Amino acid sequence: MALPADIDLNADVMTKDTKTLSEVRMASLFRKRNIIFGARAYGDKIGRIESLCQPLLEKARDDASEFGDQPQALANLNGLCNWVRSSFELIESGKEDNDCTSEVLRRLNADQSDEGKVTYEAVRAIATGIPRPGHSVVGVGTFRDGESGWKMLAKEYASNSHSTATDDGTIFEGSNEANLYRNGGGVVVKIELLGNTSEAYLRDAGGAMARFFFM
Repeated sequence: MALPADIDLNADVMTKDTKTLSEVRMASLFRKRNIIFGARAYGDKIGRIESLCQPLLEKARDDASEFGDQPQALANLNGLCNWVRSSFELIESGKEDNDCTSEVLRRLNADQSDEGKVTYEAVRAIATGIPRPGHSVVGVGTFRDGESGWKMLAKEYASNSHSTATDDGTIFEGSNEANLYRNGGGVVVKIELLGNTSEAYLRDAGGAMARFFFM
């Protein structure tokens, strides 16, 4: 599904000029059976995913439930690692009361049990891409040790619906795609730990993706 820039969604007959679809498209969304994914906007419309993709989501959600299947969506969590890194910096500089700080990371930091300390350091390694002391890579063992913490952080991030700012002015708004699905009636039901293992996405979100159900 794509929403060309010159289509009037309220018109009885939708027309477009001679430009190609790739030149005029504003947003797109994909559906495979009952799974919705890949919401995105193009060019200077990137920050408007929620408003531009809303009509596409409504159509995809209706089509996904046509045969009685539960409509679902899989959202990227772009910016998750940056948000977690910022939370580490705030907590460890004594500014954990900043509104931008992760509540989950606060709790992980407060857990001084051996298991809690392992989880905390594994989460740090996933967020920063820097191996833990004694490890040469951020690998399978790190994701295993940090799984519970990283899933909780990812769910908190996917559920974030308001803008927050750090002291240096950095603004975190959560994932635009997750915001779209949540505001469209979706509920986060599961975090896929390594839903996307591309190198770029591992750096950006530690591989995590959020699965939504539309009730």
